[in-house]
Amino acid sequence: MPSSLTELLAAPLPELATQWSQRLQRHLPWPCHGEQSLFIGEPLLAVVSFSCNGVEVSQPYVEWASPTTPMLRMQPAGQLPLEEAHYDELLRLVEWTIQQRLRAFRECGRCGRRMAPEMLASLQGQPVCRHCLTGRRILF
Repeated sequence: MPSSLTELLAAPLPELATQWSQRLQRHLPWPCHGEQSLFIGEPLLAVVSFSCNGVEVSQPYVEWASPTTPMLRMQPAGQLPLEEAHYDELLRLVEWTIQQRLRAFRECGRCGRRMAPEMLASLQGQPVCRHCLTGRRILF
């Protein structure tokens, strides 16, 4: 007999959650993928997790386990009930979360591109992206 947790994980999402996921994928200019959890952006900008009765938006942040080892953690940004009237609030919350994440991006000291903190290393005291470090003997 399967446990209730297994049944809950295998349960299909409500129709409204599926519609919201599809609307977000069409509306947002970043790549999105996933079903029960919608992963937005590459690198990750936000995660929208759908459940039977609500939606939770989370923002990734970098926690440094050591000076060279970044760990990506999730910080809840907000929750909303799964009701049609709350879609606009969900969209605003997702856009706000993405803007907060983009604020954490830093410019590469060599090529000038803005990169997520977990994609940067330090070269002579300046942040440098992994692409610019190709061929150098640097540990991340």
